Amino acid sequence: MLAIIDMYPSVVTIAASGVAERLRIPYYASISAATEITTRGFKYVFQQDPIVKEMSRNFVDFIDFLGKFLGRKLDKVVMLGDNTSYPVSAIEEGKKFLEERKYKILASLTYPINTTDVSVQIGKIKAVNPDIVYSVGYLGDGLLIEKTADRMCVRSLI
Repeated sequence: MLAIIDMYPSVVTIAASGVAERLRIPYYASISAATEITTRGFKYVFQQDPIVKEMSRNFVDFIDFLGKFLGRKLDKVVMLGDNTSYPVSAIEEGKKFLEERKYKILASLTYPINTTDVSVQIGKIKAVNPDIVYSVGYLGDGLLIEKTADRMCVRSLI
């Protein structure tokens, strides 16, 4: 075998790249973003996309910009994501940047991967009324979250 190119979810990439490293097979993670992929000191593992820390910093920069653009501080934040490696690590990194910049984190919520119902999480978001929801996940999650938020009349920026 010459090389392996990515296994989309970070959790799979973390496991597969460990095996590739042990077998000395070059591994190229073209999509996965978990910081752990390239911070384990491996010689045969490479990562194309920015690591979660960089993505999280960029997202908080965007929240700063959005607040200026809207002419108001978006200082009350709820963190939301599924319970897999990428969203969990992105939420952890995002919290660090948000806290550095004096944002108030009202809640950190997760939901099971492949869930079909996020109404409990959206209900909690509605109850605390954040300025913005720091949502980390995948396309299907985003659609489900937006549809549920709309159905439940949640008007925070998600």
